[in-house]
Amino acid sequence: MTPGPLGIEDGVPKIAPQTGVLEDDRTFHSPQDGELAADPLLSSSLKLTLLRSDSPLERPGNYPLLTFLWATLFRCDNGGAKLPPHSISDMDRIIRGIMKYRQTGRKTMVQQFEQVRDNPEPKAVFFTCMDSRMIPTRFTETNVGDMFIVRNAGNVIPHSQHFVNEMTTTEPAALELGCIVNDIKHIIVCGHSDCKAMNLLHALRDEEFSSVENRRRSPLRAWLCTHAHSSLTKYQQLETSGFGTPMLFQAETPMRKFVAYIDPENRFSVTDKLSQVNCLQQLQNIASYGFLKRRLETHSLHIHALWFDIYTGDIFYFSRQQKQFVEINEETSKTLLKEIKRYYS
Repeated sequence: MTPGPLGIEDGVPKIAPQTGVLEDDRTFHSPQDGELAADPLLSSSLKLTLLRSDSPLERPGNYPLLTFLWATLFRCDNGGAKLPPHSISDMDRIIRGIMKYRQTGRKTMVQQFEQVRDNPEPKAVFFTCMDSRMIPTRFTETNVGDMFIVRNAGNVIPHSQHFVNEMTTTEPAALELGCIVNDIKHIIVCGHSDCKAMNLLHALRDEEFSSVENRRRSPLRAWLCTHAHSSLTKYQQLETSGFGTPMLFQAETPMRKFVAYIDPENRFSVTDKLSQVNCLQQLQNIASYGFLKRRLETHSLHIHALWFDIYTGDIFYFSRQQKQFVEINEETSKTLLKEIKRYYS
């Protein structure tokens, strides 16, 4: 058969068997183990065209050459078949996002980086879970430079008793960087519903499940058993009381404590109740660090608790005045702001 334009033979790009390039000397790289490698010389305009192919008629699967280019750009091996949009792999989706960012958001973000560099004014150190559904900058509508965000399994901040012989985790280092080096005034711990780490912590009540042998085989179990055990102990006290009694938590100093009613309306599951207990327990853990003591005692540093309901998108603020997590909405926001200004400004 005679190759057509652009090295196409019967509608399929023809690859030279040894060089791995199109026969018209286009610099498409050789496939490795059946995969097509990305072409660094593929023009940005063509990449953008592929990214914007929203019409079914424009989808790469409808045109063999476009299929080839799509696979070349996004490393999608379709085995010679047409490439539907849903076949794009996880990493391809991320690369596509980066390409879109380069075309749309990069310039604005770089400008924001320059502003932050010249006038850094971070508002808070924000601890939250690594759950992919938690996007704190989205639901707080914060911008570049507004918050230091620290994420881990279960939004846990280890107690200072675990900081021994220079062995530490990233959480206390983040506290020092944010609150001592950068003089940030607010620390926020944000838990959430349907937390997989809290579901596992709840299951760790089983002694066999949390045995030393099982902890050695699971870094996640070891992390929770070591650093979230105090949350589980608090929760078990609540469970024993029938979930109706108030709980006592330490605040900024050992002399300052606050009362908490956990889900008094019984809206949430037992593991979500544990998640709220865990969120409040972290405030006590934060206050255990000596390098924060002076700022906490002089009220120049404040600690807060938020809780995010994955199912409804509602966000709750723990009100020490109302002694419970209160949904932040049009009816409550002014009252909560007054409380915050009164106690934390």
